Amino acid sequence: MEFNCAEQVPEYIRSDQRLINEIAINLLSNAVKFTPGGSISLKVEFVPFSHAGKHGDLVVSVMDTGIGIKRENFERIFQAFEQASPDISLKFGGSGLGLAITKNIVDSMGGKIKVRSEFNKGTTFIVSIPVDYVEHSKTELQENTITANQGNFRDIPVLLVEDNLINAKMEREILAMLGFKVSTANTGFQAVGFIDQQKFHFLFLDIRLPDCSGFQVADYARKSVLNKNSHIIALTANIEEVNEIQAKNINSYLSKPFETEKLVSILKSINQVSYRKQNISNKILNDRTSLRRLMGKKSLYIELLKLFLKDHTKDASKYHQVFLNRKYEECEFIIHSLKGVSQSIGAERLAEICDQIGKGLKKVQNTDLDFKVISQLNKDNDKLHDIFITTKDRIKDYVDENSASVMRNVSTSTSRDHHPSTDKVISELKDKISKSDGYCYEFIDEHADIIRSVISSSSYSRLREALYQFDFQKANQILKMEE
Repeated sequence: MEFNCAEQVPEYIRSDQRLINEIAINLLSNAVKFTPGGSISLKVEFVPFSHAGKHGDLVVSVMDTGIGIKRENFERIFQAFEQASPDISLKFGGSGLGLAITKNIVDSMGGKIKVRSEFNKGTTFIVSIPVDYVEHSKTELQENTITANQGNFRDIPVLLVEDNLINAKMEREILAMLGFKVSTANTGFQAVGFIDQQKFHFLFLDIRLPDCSGFQVADYARKSVLNKNSHIIALTANIEEVNEIQAKNINSYLSKPFETEKLVSILKSINQVSYRKQNISNKILNDRTSLRRLMGKKSLYIELLKLFLKDHTKDASKYHQVFLNRKYEECEFIIHSLKGVSQSIGAERLAEICDQIGKGLKKVQNTDLDFKVISQLNKDNDKLHDIFITTKDRIKDYVDENSASVMRNVSTSTSRDHHPSTDKVISELKDKISKSDGYCYEFIDEHADIIRSVISSSSYSRLREALYQFDFQKANQILKMEE
């Protein structure tokens, strides 16, 4: 396998990092599958629209020396669940979704995909995507770098509707660190209550909620007095849903877990903000990507990992049991949730196999029972079991390796500051809890020694857990019991 990046490719571009990454991986996976022997090459080029402008096409080409495609099948291969010929799926496996999804992504980005192939000699896929680029200059890069609380969105009220605890915590933090004043709801019913009571500039709505869909909440908002003109952004862990569902009341879509850069690019029409792209890597636990989303807050990241170990450690076994009972719709719900959580904490290989299983489950539900599909799902289920165990072990090791250093940093930071009186700390904590302040978890860590001195050790642990889960009612009850 060879990789070639042309010299004229800019170091920084403005586009969707996640989607470009998915395009490249889909095309490479396709090339690997259909090339039993020989070579595969990935080439990246940039074709400027003009010498003076900062616009052009990012061109990604994947060439293989595999089995090739007959010309009469060129159009067919981009259709969902289609292979070039019936025996292809039997011999090489796969559902035929990869190229269809890739074409949908390319189309949604305003790009084009072409195929060149000679039967039994090889295939080349060429994708061109229009992008803007940033010249490599210190001044421009500084202008295009996001910093926390930079003031662009300070105190702008937004509503975040997300039923998954880990996703809600991460998304709330990203919004808050950009300066937004964030209210959170974890059901459609709670969201409707907020919509009736307060005006929000932005509504961030998870598409799948336990009691209704995000689209139904959007429809309600458009009919409300206070939020009929709010900018509504739908959150989804499956980019395919964006193409399948047309919702007239949705302004924008974000893939979960959403990248800060992608969020800011959507908001550019309201507040002009640019950003700098960063690389991602595919690991069992990609802490760099997750920490970047959280703007370096390792203590928060470790709490997210602990929540994963507490709330999701049996997800794989639960899925396998449901799968054995052929409850495929319930299987899809479990896998969808696990995929979203895995992406949030940077468990990329786990998220990848969940995505693959999710596509297989959809095909099982939408077609007659197919032995080949079930066979492939069984293979993917085995991979899920192995990757899940490996991921859990890596998370446990990461938490053990980093928890002590994080607590030392918190303690050191606190010791440098003037210690306020005990009464003042407890009073301020109660005030923050009464106002449902999302930063209570930071406050309790910063003043851990003082708070521990006035409440029991078990109460402190329960209080800290409640605040990390934004359960302010429970936190208030714990403090009252200690009075």
